[in-house]
Amino acid sequence: MAQTNRSSWPQVVFWSLFFLFFFQLVADFVEAVYAFGLMSTGIPPQIVAVLLFLSPILWVLIPQKHTRAFPAPVLYALFLLARITYPLMDTYHRMLVAGAGVALALLLFPWLLRREEKGSTMAWGLATATLLSALLRTWGTGLDASTVGWGQAIGGGLVLLAVWAWVYGRPAPDADVTAETGRGVLLPVVGLMSVLVLLYFVFTAPHVLSHWTGIPYPWVGVLYALGAAAALGWLPRLGASPRLWAVNGLLVLNLTLTAWLNQPQFPSSPDAYPFPAPPLSWLSAFCLAFTLFLYPVLFLDAAHLAQEVIRRRPSARQLGWAFTLAAFLFLVAIFAHVFTTVYDYIPVVGPFFRNRFWHLHLALGLLLLVSLGAAGRVRGALEGISERVWAVGVAGTLLLALSAWALAPHPRPPRERPRALTVMTYNIQQGYSETGERNFDGQLALIRRVGPDILGLEETDDARVAGGNADVPRYFARHLNMYAYYGPRTPAGTFGIALLSRYPIRAARTWYLYSTGEQVAVIEARVDVGGRLLPVFVTHLGNGGPMVQQEQFLRLVADTRPLVAMGDFNFPPGSSQYRMTTRVLVDTWTARWPTWADDRGIRPLDKIDHIFVSPDITVLDARYLISPASDHPAVTATVAWGW
Repeated sequence: MAQTNRSSWPQVVFWSLFFLFFFQLVADFVEAVYAFGLMSTGIPPQIVAVLLFLSPILWVLIPQKHTRAFPAPVLYALFLLARITYPLMDTYHRMLVAGAGVALALLLFPWLLRREEKGSTMAWGLATATLLSALLRTWGTGLDASTVGWGQAIGGGLVLLAVWAWVYGRPAPDADVTAETGRGVLLPVVGLMSVLVLLYFVFTAPHVLSHWTGIPYPWVGVLYALGAAAALGWLPRLGASPRLWAVNGLLVLNLTLTAWLNQPQFPSSPDAYPFPAPPLSWLSAFCLAFTLFLYPVLFLDAAHLAQEVIRRRPSARQLGWAFTLAAFLFLVAIFAHVFTTVYDYIPVVGPFFRNRFWHLHLALGLLLLVSLGAAGRVRGALEGISERVWAVGVAGTLLLALSAWALAPHPRPPRERPRALTVMTYNIQQGYSETGERNFDGQLALIRRVGPDILGLEETDDARVAGGNADVPRYFARHLNMYAYYGPRTPAGTFGIALLSRYPIRAARTWYLYSTGEQVAVIEARVDVGGRLLPVFVTHLGNGGPMVQQEQFLRLVADTRPLVAMGDFNFPPGSSQYRMTTRVLVDTWTARWPTWADDRGIRPLDKIDHIFVSPDITVLDARYLISPASDHPAVTATVAWGW
């Protein structure tokens, strides 16, 4: 995007890798902290680690005369060490090391910015980092490919490149770097941090918008790439402040509308439930497409705001105060994002964040607009674009578009109609093991051992910062090569459910059940088994399996026969909800094992994960698979239906 010559390429590479590593470290740090809350279903003591976000305060505490002796090379080396080592660690040590890396990045950023000459160089690096992050997320089918498995070799290569970039591309001080005359840098720094937050929340992992809207990721990935490619043409021509502010206003409007249009307006009366999720509207699709066309303006914002900071020549102490407040706002935004899902577990303030998902993104956008309005006129922050930059940008976006399509699941249904179906329900605890370690591959191994034809997943809470922006259903669908439908869209604030199948999924839709606490949902779909449509329902009820929710669930399935209904119902055998359910549906466990003990002596009298079927379905087998891969067992049933 910037006017780039041969000598500036090392600087662009430096900033690209600095921001890429920062986004990776922030994502995994926040996810690790959240994992401890997930294990305790409350506010964990480990949450104090988030104070590492406030590391820029050290610039205020360091005596002014010692700022010239700032050990930047040592801190940068530790930053790179944190990046290369944290993916190898357990959750606790990953939290500490990734958090230390975030602290080092936020401490180095003011030092680097004071030594930069052009905001455009930093902004081009930020754009490249965002595109790299999108590519790595696409290659990892929802996870960052450079932080998992053999892909960590990519991370190692990038770290080596970052060492070279430090030697040849780090910003060098000019003659005026110690003048320390600048004032009024707070708003430009806050605006710059707002850009980073928006990129982290939404655009470094494009599948986030896929789960906002329900539009399949390949389409979103292509639109994302086309938006980036188009920006190479229109963005450098956007020079005057009124036009920049207007384009940003359009971006904020469309981003907010994309969230708002996909956030259900839940009725207050229980009688209005089950409540159907609104279908994807043409307006929502238009707002998403326009958002993806406009989002590159954030890089121009970064160039302009960084140039304002450079022009004002602030002292280290002034930048320290500005970055401390900006980092605090970054942290507040993260908490607000997480609270839109876990509000029911947060005392006092939690309920305020229920159904506030779109408000958060509007607030971030307005903060950016205020910062831009106070920063002054644009003075050619991005004056042109070289043919070399254009070629590299187009190649990168083309690679992203092709990867989004090539790495999507491509299942092929079995040609012959089966004599029986294996059905499985599994609460994967958002991809974490019983001991709190990320364990997607361990859970996949258990699923492969069962080999289900139809799979219901609960707690697939994904595409949120709490889960590291991971796309759990896409990761599982890709590695199992199954059709997939993710039920509730992210703005609804549920903990997520998904339906995967070896057979095509037809007429899938989401229903919401009444809740005074955490919001819950039901997937209803028809699975096309050899030309016959089998109705399938997947749900995850609230804590204790509230009676009102189960009553509504049974009302939803009442007129459907045959059917398979599965999920984490959160009520055990012997409960009133269970007795009410088994008056109309059959528990596959008791149909196969009337005494409750199977042929291995397993007697799960406390199980809360169930597979129910209508009486016209024959149960051939049922299993209860206890495994440390998740905190819930997997429940399976083999059923026959009219064969």
